[in-house]
Amino acid sequence: MAAFTQEQIEALSEILGRAVPPAYLAFMAAYPEDLLAATYPKLRDRPADFELYSQPRLVLRLNAMVREEDIWTVEGPWDAGFLAIGQDIGGDVVALALDGAPEVHRLNTETAKYAKVADGLEAYAAVLLARCRAS
Repeated sequence: MAAFTQEQIEALSEILGRAVPPAYLAFMAAYPEDLLAATYPKLRDRPADFELYSQPRLVLRLNAMVREEDIWTVEGPWDAGFLAIGQDIGGDVVALALDGAPEVHRLNTETAKYAKVADGLEAYAAVLLARCRAS
């Protein structure tokens, strides 16, 4: 389902220049079924297809892309301290902090600033589910 293969883990580690956090791999291997099924009623989009990718191939593609282009921050290239885990409909990148607490941040593409949106992956999943139910 959402579990990374060994080959994908190695590819992502190479892109990141460090090991993929075990907690992230565990979350992906047990990706919440309710989030996988959730949609925003008005948009008919699934958070699993955008804001918290459920497919490892999308995670790999996004991380390769943000590291190839120097458009993501005012300071220059993508911050190596973040693992891109999704992208919202407006184009902002959602990322997991790799250093310190495993917080989820959103990189605003207009201001090139990171803002914390959740204390971790489970908390972020809960925020997305609540948005789907409130829509």
